[in-house]
Amino acid sequence: MKTRKLFNFSTLLFWRFIALLFYCFIILLFFSFAIRLHASGEKDKWVALTFDDGPHPFYTKKILEILTKYNATATFFLVGTQVRKYPELVKAIFAQGSEVGNHTYHHKRLIYLSDEEIKDEIEKNTTLLEKISRKKIKYLRPPGGRYYFKSLKGISNTTDLEVILWTINTDDIVQTSSQIWRKVKMASDGDIILMHSGVPQTIRTLPKMLEFFRKKGIHPVSVTRFKEEMARREFNSECGQVLR
Repeated sequence: MKTRKLFNFSTLLFWRFIALLFYCFIILLFFSFAIRLHASGEKDKWVALTFDDGPHPFYTKKILEILTKYNATATFFLVGTQVRKYPELVKAIFAQGSEVGNHTYHHKRLIYLSDEEIKDEIEKNTTLLEKISRKKIKYLRPPGGRYYFKSLKGISNTTDLEVILWTINTDDIVQTSSQIWRKVKMASDGDIILMHSGVPQTIRTLPKMLEFFRKKGIHPVSVTRFKEEMARREFNSECGQVLR
């Protein structure tokens, strides 16, 4: 009788152990499914914020304050004559976590300049920016986005600058805040947004824009971060996996 009770107790323990293993298996299966579901779900969305024509003694500071409040960064395409007046703002941009790009020294339309003049406009500003920031300048935005490919191709081989244009031009220099907002709210994943540093209506629109991006799950970042995320997404897509 004792042997039978012991046998029944051992059998009970065995089946409880099997049940526990089965329970653990179900839990692991559930978490595995949840992770796969998350990985295959909606991708993070990114836009690049860019501000031209600075630094401006008042508006650049305000832009940096707003970006900091919303944990955002941007790329500021700076003009050499302004940089020489306000070098401390170049350092402030980097201190905030943002970056700067070359917008030529005098903000002249490159299509009206000789190759030698173009080279001087670009190299003079790059030298100034790198001296102040002690950072490598990687990007160039021609004023008005106008340039001859042939002229810049020869120069880019020596200056090693990448031309960055835009997909959304807010026209904030001539538009009202409401008009800027109508353009900005059309922004979606993969856009590069053009704004300007010395415009009051941009300052009024920027907080609303960043709040909108936050609600939509869009990350507003610098050009460098934007390019990194786009390259990472392409790599993940090719490899058939999501890296976190």
